[in-house]
Amino acid sequence: MIYSRIEQVNRYNDFNRTIKMKLKLVLVLIVLVVCTKLPIYPQDINKNFELGKNLMVLSKWADAANEFLKVLQKDPKHPDAQFNVSLCYFYLQEYDSADIFISKLIKQLPNQPDVNNLFGIIKLRKQDTTTAFKSFTKAIELDKNFTEALLNRGNIYIERRQYNEAYQDLARAAKLDTMNAAVYFSLARTEHNLEKYYDAIDHFRIAMENGYTNADIFLRRGNSYYKVDKYQEAIEDYTRVLLWEPLNVLAYNNRAFAFEKLGDKFRADQDKQFVAEVEMSKTLNPKDVQFVRYKSSDSGITMLMPERFNSSETRFADSTVILFHPDSLLAQTHKVAFRLKIVPFYSKIVGSDDQAVLIEHWRKVQDSAESRYYRYELFERKNKPYRSFPTIFDKIIFQEDPFGVASIVMNYGIVYGEHLIEFNFAIPLPLFFYYDELFTKMLESLSVNRIL
Repeated sequence: MIYSRIEQVNRYNDFNRTIKMKLKLVLVLIVLVVCTKLPIYPQDINKNFELGKNLMVLSKWADAANEFLKVLQKDPKHPDAQFNVSLCYFYLQEYDSADIFISKLIKQLPNQPDVNNLFGIIKLRKQDTTTAFKSFTKAIELDKNFTEALLNRGNIYIERRQYNEAYQDLARAAKLDTMNAAVYFSLARTEHNLEKYYDAIDHFRIAMENGYTNADIFLRRGNSYYKVDKYQEAIEDYTRVLLWEPLNVLAYNNRAFAFEKLGDKFRADQDKQFVAEVEMSKTLNPKDVQFVRYKSSDSGITMLMPERFNSSETRFADSTVILFHPDSLLAQTHKVAFRLKIVPFYSKIVGSDDQAVLIEHWRKVQDSAESRYYRYELFERKNKPYRSFPTIFDKIIFQEDPFGVASIVMNYGIVYGEHLIEFNFAIPLPLFFYYDELFTKMLESLSVNRIL
C-alpha cells in the first residue's frame, strides 16, 4: 500500500507559500482601488506611509508596522495603512494583532476583494476555517478572476476532502494564472485524489518548472507515478526526497514497494530495514545502557564500553586495529560498528614531527574520501579536546550509491605525540542519536597511557 503524506503539524502550510507570491500584487491592487477614493493626506502622513512601504519591500516587517502605526495615529481610518500593518503583523506571526486591524478594515471596506482575502488568510492562521472559507468565497464573488482567493478556497476544499469542488476552483485558477506554481501544486494534489494520475504528474511537473521544488512535491509525484505503474520514475522521485530528508520514513516505505514491483528484493528489504530501524529507535534509551571498563591488550588504552559489546584486536606491521561490535544479533543486523586504530610513529608516514602538520594530514585523508562515494556530506567538524593533543572530530552523512540508505560515519583523530589514534564509528541514521550519546561517553572516558 502506498501512503499519502499528511501535514499534521500545521495543516495550513500550503497557504503560507501562496501569500508570499501575493504580497506585492496585493499591495498594488489595494493602493489602486482604494487610494483613488481618498483625500490627500498631510505631508508627514505620506512620508510615514511611503517609508513603511519601502521597509516592507526590504522585509523589515516590525519597522514597517511602526511607520503605518504612526499614520494611523493621525488618521485612524487610513485604509492602506490598516491593510499594510495587518500584513506586517501577519509576517511577524502576530496573528492577533493582524486580526485587529484587518477586522476594522473589513467593516470599513466590506466589498474589497483583497481585504476579504487577507482577512481569510489571517483567520486560517487562527484556525478559524469556517470564517476563512466565507471570506475567500466573498472575495471570489466580488472578483471572479481572483486567482489567489480561488487557490485559498481550493486548499480548504482539499483539507475537507471535497476534491470535486477543489478541482473546480483550482482548474479555474490555473487558467487565470498559468505561471502560478502553488496553483499547479494544489491542482495536482486534487487530481491525484480524483485518480487523475497522469494529469497530476503533468501538473506537478509544471509546478516544479515554475520554481516549486521541495521534498513534498517529489514524494507526491512519486506516489502518482506508482499509481500508473511507472515504478522506476517513482523510485527516482522518492530518492530525490531522501536527498533532502534522509529520515523520511514515507519515502523509504513507498520506495520499498516500488522496488518490490520491479523484483529488486535486495533494495526493497534494505528500505524496509531502514523503516524498522526508525521504529526500533523509539524504544532505545541510552540511559538504560550499563558500561564496563575496557583495556587494550597492553593496557595502553582504557575507556568505558557498553557491556554488551565484544572486541577483537589485530596487530599489523604498521598499526593495531581493535574492532567492537554489539553482541546482539539485532544490532549486528543493523550494521553498528566501531573501530579503534593505533598508528605508531605516524610522523614517519607524513614526514614531519610537527603535530599541526600531522593532524592536517589526517584531515586531508578524511576529506579525500568524498570523491569515492555517492554521498559524503560533512555536517559537523570540531576540535574535541583530548588533553593538549591536536584533534579533529567529524560527523558525516554517508551513502555508497543513489539507491542505498544513508548512515552516519563519525571519525575522531588524535595526534598523540608522533602517533595517531583514530576512532571510526558507523551507525545507521535512525539510530544515530542513541549511539551518539553512547560513543560520546566512551570518548569522554578515554585514557591513553602509552603507545608501544
